[in-house]
Amino acid sequence: MKPEELVERGRRVLRIERSALEEVEKRLGADFAKAVELIAGSSGRVIVTGVGKSGIIARKIAATLTSTGTPAMFLHPVEGLHGDLGIVGPADVVVLLSKSGETVELFPLVEQLKRLGVHLVAIAGDRDSQLARQADAVLDTWVSEEACPHDLAPTSSTTAALAMGDALAVALLEHVLGVITAGDLTRLMERTEDFLGVGVSTIMSTTPKTIAADALASEAVFKMEQHGIMAMPVLEDGGQLVGMVHLHDLLRAGVK
Repeated sequence: MKPEELVERGRRVLRIERSALEEVEKRLGADFAKAVELIAGSSGRVIVTGVGKSGIIARKIAATLTSTGTPAMFLHPVEGLHGDLGIVGPADVVVLLSKSGETVELFPLVEQLKRLGVHLVAIAGDRDSQLARQADAVLDTWVSEEACPHDLAPTSSTTAALAMGDALAVALLEHVLGVITAGDLTRLMERTEDFLGVGVSTIMSTTPKTIAADALASEAVFKMEQHGIMAMPVLEDGGQLVGMVHLHDLLRAGVK
């Protein structure tokens, strides 16, 4: 195969997956808002589960939720029936991933979760599937075709599920931030002062350390190590917050 043909094959995959995401976006509706509200209103954690490629995506979604402020962890559905179900509490919300919505390994776990009274969110490619019918909210990730030339290997479907997990995590982050009031912050500071026995102003800096969005990763590592901190806000030129960078993430990526 010629180089230009290889490039075109790659572009074809990207076109198919981009088109799949556009269709998923169009179908996003009330169940998405319900899923966000279920999780935001829960006092527990988010447990994310799936089998095979869906399990791999589930792990990534759990990591993304945690890094954006929603405590989450991955549970293998089979291991869940062999003792690991003990990590699930009635206040948790479980997110289940399945392209078909008919993954047989999930249903014994679903049965136990229903017995516990846990709220279920399905990220599935079939709204009429058995899994979807068991869930409190269904996030539809149906795709018309996989990018695989034989329409077999999970490609477009896993991209759609991963993107849906990202959408859920970011929407949760913004929803929670949006409902924090000045009174909430005042009460939080008062509770912190009572717990620590000192005023918050004595342990919080009025000149927080930040890093520019276009700075080198090595500069961020140096600055955090210099000041003995684990994370820093990332700011654009105008001083707008665009994200956070964590020392552990940079070191795991090999930045020194």
